Amino acid sequence: MYSLLGLSLATGPFLISILLLRFLADVFHSFGQMGEEIFRAEQLPLLYLANFEDKADY
Repeated sequence: MYSLLGLSLATGPFLISILLLRFLADVFHSFGQMGEEIFRAEQLPLLYLANFEDKADY
């Protein structure tokens, strides 16, 4: 009888902790995607638009 009571009392916090861990995993995943977007610009070449306008006159 007491083991079922202990099990029923432990079920609620266990389920809440699983939901909390899933939420934190989603948050950290989105932070990782934002970080990738920020650092992606470092790999792009620089465009010198002033030189492009000078060459357009030819």
